[in-house]
Amino acid sequence: MSFKVITMVAIRDNCKILTTVHPDADQVDFLVGPTAEAFEFGFDRACLTRFVQLAQAALAQLDAA
Repeated sequence: MSFKVITMVAIRDNCKILTTVHPDADQVDFLVGPTAEAFEFGFDRACLTRFVQLAQAALAQLDAA
């Protein structure tokens, strides 16, 4: 399985977001929220590229609205 839903996250305003790059694994992990209650997710290079493209398209739609 390449994707599993565990929870839903809404990221707002000045929410703390940290990244960890794992070059050997070709992966980037994101830690969202305060450390004690953080939500973590990771992307391999291909998925991160696709996510960035989708995010850019979504921002364009918001700007056009």
